[in-house]
Amino acid sequence: MFRWLTTIGSADITASLSGTVQSLGMEINAGASGSDQLFAVMPVDRSVRNGAMVSLLANWSNKGRREIQLEIRSDEPMLRRSTRCQRVSNLLQQQLRPA
Repeated sequence: MFRWLTTIGSADITASLSGTVQSLGMEINAGASGSDQLFAVMPVDRSVRNGAMVSLLANWSNKGRREIQLEIRSDEPMLRRSTRCQRVSNLLQQQLRPA
């Protein structure tokens, strides 16, 4: 699991992050997402042995300052190196820099 805070320019989390999230190949769950929260998943890559599903949850940490918390999780063992979860987290952190 990887977690960090960042700021966004809008009061709508899903609208602010949807382009970035979708550009990474993640699918936004519309039923669990809205202006105050975004939930997205990167489906299992069946072409890779031990491919894992990676999920993203973004919600407000401080709405007044437009600060959100991003949390990336997967079903991979946490002690393994170079996990898919870590790669997705690194890509997101390049676009949504920690505050």
